[in-house]
Amino acid sequence: MTKKILILGATSAIAQSTCAVWASRGHELFLVARNADRLSAMASDLKIRFNIKIHIFVANFQNESDIIDSIHQANNFLGHIDYALIAYGTLPNQIACEESLVLAKESLHTNGTSIFIALMLIAKTMSEQKQGVIGTITSVAGDRGRASNFIYGMSKSMIQACLSGLRAKLHKNQVTVLDIRPGFVDSPMTKHIEKKGFLWTTPCQVSDDIVMAFDKKKQVIYTPYFWKWIMLVIKLLPIRIFNQLKI
Repeated sequence: MTKKILILGATSAIAQSTCAVWASRGHELFLVARNADRLSAMASDLKIRFNIKIHIFVANFQNESDIIDSIHQANNFLGHIDYALIAYGTLPNQIACEESLVLAKESLHTNGTSIFIALMLIAKTMSEQKQGVIGTITSVAGDRGRASNFIYGMSKSMIQACLSGLRAKLHKNQVTVLDIRPGFVDSPMTKHIEKKGFLWTTPCQVSDDIVMAFDKKKQVIYTPYFWKWIMLVIKLLPIRIFNQLKI
């Protein structure tokens, strides 16, 4: 059955790979992103390759009005929303954010408050529909605040708590709330970080897990799967030991 899917942050590496899988299945997509040129190019490519219905909307996720308008337009064009994926975000420089409250607040808004706004609007729509799946990409960084990236992790933790509450609230309305927690992903967002070892994965691998999770109506996934056990160990470490780790 054809799904009607909203993707916020459609031009991110993970979202692009996920959209390609959904497009290959013939689903109708409503793509929202900040960069108009990249968004148009992506939509044109998917139309040519898969001959599907695609709608696009340019939005700056720093602006609350843009978020509201994008979701309203998605409802208007699609008629209803079966799946919604929130896939945008930034990876701020921790040191710069510690030295500038302005940068720290910007990071918290982009990765936290703005996503909260989108979630509340989408949740209202799906609650009224009494069906749907809302998926949001958070991060393993939200599981426990670490010295090296606690400002980024704080926003992800905030969204994880929001998703947990929405999941319980929307359960009676047959709405699934999915928390997607990737580990280290080789993408443009992490281009400045040296990548080595088995802990790193690709956007394609993450997107496969996302598509599977939507299909099976999962509630929380770690991707790759082994991050579930890594983070369990990290969360169980006593504070005295955890504080001595350089992570």
